[in-house]
Amino acid sequence: MSDKKEKYRQQILEIQEKLNAENRVYFDKFYETMGVNMLAYKEEIMVETVYTLLLDLLDAQYGGETASAYFGMDAVDMAKKMLEKMQRENPRYMLKVAAFIMVSGLFWSYFSEIKWFSAKPYQFSWVVYLLDIVIYLIFAVLFYRIMQLLIGRKILSYVILWLMLCLMIGTFVLISLFLKDFQAIAVPALTSKV
Repeated sequence: MSDKKEKYRQQILEIQEKLNAENRVYFDKFYETMGVNMLAYKEEIMVETVYTLLLDLLDAQYGGETASAYFGMDAVDMAKKMLEKMQRENPRYMLKVAAFIMVSGLFWSYFSEIKWFSAKPYQFSWVVYLLDIVIYLIFAVLFYRIMQLLIGRKILSYVILWLMLCLMIGTFVLISLFLKDFQAIAVPALTSKV
């Protein structure tokens, strides 16, 4: 199945090069809108749909039509209309992806704070880890929703993305600074490194 997706992606890249400037802008907006929703829908179906639409667009271009004239709507509306009909990804899959990223982050934060050459026990606060999980989930949902609302507005979405990242990092730093010793658990030096 992965070979099929990669084949479609490769063909999409090749066909994209054949589009004129106006149709390329249309397709880029369409593809960006579809890409923002990549996790929520079946990826195989989405890539195949994008490929099929691109073939239609190329045929229209050879016939002398522009993309907006051929499809009768702008790229963002076209993508939203297609997403309404597309099969959604299983929510368990999305939870698995979020859990993997979250566990990886917690694992990294644990191992990055260990004093590898120290004989002192390692202390960590379970409250900090719990709050990190909650903050991560809140920001992940907010980020995904905001990016869906700001499709097609690149500058505004970049500004909001940077503000959200700064706010999230600042929140993590403040939690670590003020709650680092709250409900701390001491792990012996040797077992914390294993």
